Amino acid sequence: MFNEKWLNVDNNLELLKMSITLATDGGSINKSSQKSYSSFNINMNLYLNLVVKELLDLNQSIKITTNNGISFILQLRLINFIMDLVVCASVLDLNGHNGFYGWIARNWNEIKLNYGLLQNKLITNFKGIQKFTVLAGLPYFNWSTQISTDLLHNFCEGLGKKILNYIYENYKNNIYLINNNIKKLKIPSFFHRNLRGLDQLTYYKAIEYYITFRYAVIAYKDCISTLHYNIILRISKFLQNIMEIQINTLDNEKLLQKESFEILQQIKEHFGLYILILASHYFLHFANSMYNLGPLFITSCFALEDIIGIITRSVRGGKNNLERKAIELFTLNQLITFNKFRSTVYNVNKNDYYYLSDEVYFIIKLKKTKNSKQITVLRILNNEIITLNDLPNNLIPCIKYDELFIKVGFNDKFLL
Repeated sequence: MFNEKWLNVDNNLELLKMSITLATDGGSINKSSQKSYSSFNINMNLYLNLVVKELLDLNQSIKITTNNGISFILQLRLINFIMDLVVCASVLDLNGHNGFYGWIARNWNEIKLNYGLLQNKLITNFKGIQKFTVLAGLPYFNWSTQISTDLLHNFCEGLGKKILNYIYENYKNNIYLINNNIKKLKIPSFFHRNLRGLDQLTYYKAIEYYITFRYAVIAYKDCISTLHYNIILRISKFLQNIMEIQINTLDNEKLLQKESFEILQQIKEHFGLYILILASHYFLHFANSMYNLGPLFITSCFALEDIIGIITRSVRGGKNNLERKAIELFTLNQLITFNKFRSTVYNVNKNDYYYLSDEVYFIIKLKKTKNSKQITVLRILNNEIITLNDLPNNLIPCIKYDELFIKVGFNDKFLL
C-alpha cells in the first residue's frame, strides 16, 4: 500500500526509497501426528532464491502508478531478517547453530578471510559453512549485521530461562515464598496472561519470562541471596533501557554494550558458566543490533510467533490447500496487527489498575451498550468512586504489588 502523502509530486517522477523486514520460522502444521507436512527439513534456498530474485529487481527501481494516476519510482531493499538461531543456521547454510557460533567467536579472522574466498568462488566451503548463502546474492546485505538479535529467543527463552531454572534448583526451600509473592502481583489484562508460580516454570511462555525480568523481580526479594537479587534487578533495569530507548549514537551503543558485558560477567561468576549458552552470548549483541536495525521490540520474534501460532491453530486438514489457507490467515492477521500497532491507546478491562496524571485508578465495572459506555472506577488516592462515560486515551496500565504500582512500558504494545 502506497500513501500519496509520502510523495512530493511535481513534473518529474520522484524516487521513493523503502526498506522492508523479512521474517521466517519453522513449525509443525499437524500437531496430532509426527508425520506432518512440515516434519522433514525444508530447503530454505528453494524459497530464498525466489525472494532474492524479486529483491534484486526491486533494488533496480521500478515505476509505480497509483489508482489516481500518480507515478513515481520505487527502490526497495531488505534491511533486516528476523529468525531464531535454528532457522538462521538453515538460511545461512551453517553446519548447525550451536557448534558454529561457539567456534566463530574464536576464529573470526579466519572466517572473514574464508568467506571472502567463498564469495569469489575460490573455495566451495569451509569449517562451519556448507556453501555460500543465497542471501549473499544481495550486494547490499550483510549477514553479520542485518540479521537482528531477538529478545524472545536470545533472552526470554535463553538467558532468562536459565537464570530462573537456577533459582528453582538452588532455592527450593523458598519456592513457596516466591510463589506467594508472585500471587500478589496483579497483572493487567493488557498482557493476556497471568504470571504463574515458579513451580510451573516448565510451562512458562516467553512473555512470562519477559514480565518476570521486566516488572516482577521484586517477587524474589528476600527469597534469594542479595547478590543474586541485585543481578536480576540489574537485568531488569537493562531491559527497561532497551525497551525505552533508541540507540542512535556510537557512544550510546558502547555504554549499553559495556553494561551487557558486565551483567554477563556477574552471571558467569555468581550463577555459573553453564548458564551462558549460545543464546546468552547474543545478549552482548543487543546494543549493536539496536544501533544497526532499530529497537528490539520492533525486531523481536514476538509478532512473528503470534502470526505463526494463529495460522497453525487455524489450519485444519493437514496439507490440503495448506498454502491457500496460510495466505488467507496471514493476510487477515496483517490487517489486525497493522491496526493494533497504529493504535496509541492501551486496552484495559475490569479489575485493571491504571495511571492517569500520576494517580492510580482501579476499574470496578465496565458496561458497554450499543450507544454508550459507562465505566466505574476507584480513585486509589482518596478511595473515591467515580463514574466515567469513557476512559481517557492517555491512561497507562500498571502492575500492582502490595502497595506498589509499576507502570507498563508503552513499547510493550509491540510484543503482544
